[in-house]
Amino acid sequence: MNYRSEIDGLRALAVLPVILFHAGFKWFSGGFIGVDVFFVISGYLISTIIISEMAEGKFSLVNFYERRARRILPALFFVMLVCLPFAWLWLLPSSLRDFGQSLVGVTTFSSNILFWLETGYFVAAIEFKPLLHTWSLAVEEQYYILFPLFLLLTWKLGVRWVLTFLFIIFSISLGFAHWGAFNQPIPTFYLLPSRVWELLIGVFLSFYLQHKSYLKSHNINQILSLLGLGMIIYSIIAFDESTPFPSLYALIPTVGTGLLILSAVPNTIVYKLLSFAPIVGVGLISYSAYLWHQPILVFARLRLLDEMSDIFIIILCLFSLIMGYFSWKFIEKPFRSKKKTSRNTIFIFSVIGIVFFSVVGFFIHQSLIKGHDNEDLVNKWSPYVSCSYPTSGIENILCLSNDKEHIGNLRVLFIGDSLLNSSMDGIIQAGRKLEINIDFSPMWGCPALYKTTNMVFGKNNLICEEFNQKIFEKYLMNEKEKYDIVILYSAFNRYLNDGIAGSTVDICKSKLDCSKSFENSIFQTIKFLKKNMINHIFVKQMPRYEVLNKTITDPNVYKKFGQSIKIKFDTYKQDSNIFERIMSESKSSFISFEDTFCDENFCSPYIENKSLYINSDHFSYSGSTYMKDFWLEIFGKIKSNNDYSF
Repeated sequence: MNYRSEIDGLRALAVLPVILFHAGFKWFSGGFIGVDVFFVISGYLISTIIISEMAEGKFSLVNFYERRARRILPALFFVMLVCLPFAWLWLLPSSLRDFGQSLVGVTTFSSNILFWLETGYFVAAIEFKPLLHTWSLAVEEQYYILFPLFLLLTWKLGVRWVLTFLFIIFSISLGFAHWGAFNQPIPTFYLLPSRVWELLIGVFLSFYLQHKSYLKSHNINQILSLLGLGMIIYSIIAFDESTPFPSLYALIPTVGTGLLILSAVPNTIVYKLLSFAPIVGVGLISYSAYLWHQPILVFARLRLLDEMSDIFIIILCLFSLIMGYFSWKFIEKPFRSKKKTSRNTIFIFSVIGIVFFSVVGFFIHQSLIKGHDNEDLVNKWSPYVSCSYPTSGIENILCLSNDKEHIGNLRVLFIGDSLLNSSMDGIIQAGRKLEINIDFSPMWGCPALYKTTNMVFGKNNLICEEFNQKIFEKYLMNEKEKYDIVILYSAFNRYLNDGIAGSTVDICKSKLDCSKSFENSIFQTIKFLKKNMINHIFVKQMPRYEVLNKTITDPNVYKKFGQSIKIKFDTYKQDSNIFERIMSESKSSFISFEDTFCDENFCSPYIENKSLYINSDHFSYSGSTYMKDFWLEIFGKIKSNNDYSF
């Protein structure tokens, strides 16, 4: 295969947007598509080598996997080795255990499956996973295992049949990717079946160029290459994290990449751009730079904590390129040279690396290796976080119910979202002490309001809509005599200010419209409850720390480095303004955590030097149990107040 400098330039066009996207620059909101560009390039290059060798009868699986080991493993193992001491020093216990598990996932090329299983409502933010970006390597390695085997099995049938089978796989994969991006976005993003079509675009190009030459017309090549470049740039600028992906939207950058491979031939403008020496240089180190950028950004955010300036972030991005050059020069090149590193050496090295990181990862995950100065920083979720519709499996909409009858005692129904999940331990303990009947009906991310839903990719979350219909229009209407009071416990400040939910009868599109629609949802819920003579109280959202425009996985991160996080009391009041106005206008009562976490100047998640929060707005298990006395006081007030108001 002849060297094509513009392919290395295309690699630079892939890696730089990914780095800048993870760095948080808004102009590169769609920079994640760089991974998709890599997939097309990889599909093209690998299949070109395999097809050429199979056509000549020279293809060997051993030789193929040797090349893959030389290309992938040395730089990867080096980055993982450097990450180990920083993870031991700086990661919190839960994050360190996750890091240990990721070491095993990376070395067994299953990290995409691991991160799919780890990614959910109650997991640490992706900004604090040093090896998260290796999911794309796992996808490629899984493909490298299957694709050569597929060709070995089908090659004798002829190219036409091979392409027919590949086109069927391509169509199924693309269809699944589009459906899954809207219905099962997390597995769709991470797993091979919904990504293989991107690699196959490169495969189809390889077959085409094996049997046909490049397009003859200079003008057509000029137009198509400029169009391809424009499609990639458009995706980088126009896409963002709300774009369903990898759906049909992903055709824009992947087809654009295909057009560049096909048409960016010598003498075209795009060829000259991609073959420009500095751009080719970035492309040459792109693999190592990709490996380095995520750990560098993660550990910098962990250690510095306070929001980093754009200039400093740019310095970190440049440092990723510098480390990428170092790895390429002193790790990649020597191991890729058969003169310097024999086949036996590379295979022995690979086995030793896999065993070493798997064992170390297992020991870390099992807490047999503990982090530095982590003894008093253990924080965990409540076991009740899984108590959510529809995963709870309880047909009557309740995820937890107290069926005992205590004559004369209070009967309470809590309806809420994940904030309720994270508070249930303390509520349950208080209820048991006062012999109160308490039922719970939460759903993660779903505001507890009549005819209301949150938004997913700009569309109504139909499961949330179903949940609220069942709990309000069916369950409550049939069981309202069972309860003395209903307590509505959700992230009301977040929904009101961030525009991520709205009424199902007042469909909204923009953030401002959704905030107004959600405000109407609260009013219509109060109207519904009063009309049906259902006593109710709202719970005002506790101080949330994402209003600082930074990601907080656990306030203990600050404690670990001798700092603390807090917000001004006025900031919390401003965050609560709309909610309190609605409560006042509707003459509704609400419960507030204000006195627990705020003084006249600041609000803090720490009580007696211990964090009660596990992230920006959820209680930890210890925080939830700490709040038992708070709920004892609340239930005492409700029991002694016949009209259930404050």
